[in-house]
Amino acid sequence: MAIVKAKAGKGSLSDVFNYVLDKEKTDDTLISSKDCMAETAQKEFELTKHRFGKTDGRTYFHIVQSFSPEDDITPYEANNIGLEFAEFFEGYQVLVVTHTNREHLHNHIIVNSVSFEDGKKLHMEKADLQALKEYSNKVCRKYGLTTTETDTRAGKMQKWKKDLIHTAFLAIAYTDSIEGFIGYMENHGYGVRWEADRKYITFTTPDGIKVRDNKLFDERLLKDNLELYYAMGGCLGPMANEYAFYQTPEHEPYAKQTATAGLVNLIGNFLSIAPQRADYTPRRLTEMDKWEKERLEQILAQTRLYVNPSWFEGFGMTAVEMMGWGIPTVVADNTAQREVTQGLCRYYSPTDDPEALAERLLDEVENPTAREQLDLAARRMRESYDYVTVSREYWKLMTGENL
Repeated sequence: MAIVKAKAGKGSLSDVFNYVLDKEKTDDTLISSKDCMAETAQKEFELTKHRFGKTDGRTYFHIVQSFSPEDDITPYEANNIGLEFAEFFEGYQVLVVTHTNREHLHNHIIVNSVSFEDGKKLHMEKADLQALKEYSNKVCRKYGLTTTETDTRAGKMQKWKKDLIHTAFLAIAYTDSIEGFIGYMENHGYGVRWEADRKYITFTTPDGIKVRDNKLFDERLLKDNLELYYAMGGCLGPMANEYAFYQTPEHEPYAKQTATAGLVNLIGNFLSIAPQRADYTPRRLTEMDKWEKERLEQILAQTRLYVNPSWFEGFGMTAVEMMGWGIPTVVADNTAQREVTQGLCRYYSPTDDPEALAERLLDEVENPTAREQLDLAARRMRESYDYVTVSREYWKLMTGENL
């Protein structure tokens, strides 16, 4: 798999040539060229510019073609791929240098901005960059490497992506574990890289195209959401139908990845299957969309206890918000939190002592905070941090006058 990035350069050719030819990053066997001699490439670039009288403005294009550490290729093969990739720039002189100083092999491709054939200046628009990436994928497939999709916009849903999503939804519908999901996908020709220390799931199609979960524009396929789905039993769990029928909000046509603004909506659907607390009375919000109100209330209705074990807090707004909803709250007794919460919730210290935290949580479970105390704390938080109250305090601070 090769990721391609390109940028135009207006600086000195000497600077970029010195960088890519640094002997600590490459060696003479990994330097090649197209339509010029590698040893004299910089001089030939300059002669072409002088020949056509185009020595100012854009002087070169710098393309970086990066390979995945998982690609089973040698530095020599990487350089050959880069040289074939350089054929994209017909009529332009190109220097190709493979660097080996990082975990992944990568080619630095320097393209003269002036054609040696007719003196035409090279211009690269978005469509050209798209074609450049497609050409890189074509060369990579020739060498048996996997490829990445070149257009990840929400409005462009290719057939291979639709097929992947369809198969993934069948896997979700028929499996009750992450292992089952991966097995189903593999049995249908798809590779799945799902690792605990990686933020995204990477899918590989039967044709070798790689794509991350956040490029599929459906929240149900995001790693965090799938992990929650399977933690509650997958297709055998109580949330199976809620998950299946959830609708991700429509994306803008040029969105680059899955929007996560609807995550609270999704979580609310999950939690709505839990029994309601008899002592909970929703406090209606006024500054959110209707669906946000409903989902947030569903979440808060199931909240037994809020815990903020942060070691450092400049304010601690989340504790204030939870207390304002009448939810039992436990926070670290550090910095500003006791002052901000006005001594009205439960605290533990030292903040880095897990046993102290566990003791305080157990105390709240065995001896719950009285409803009268929670209501008092809720009123205090709402009165102290109401928008109007805070605005008046700021006005007095800045002007010395009361409103």
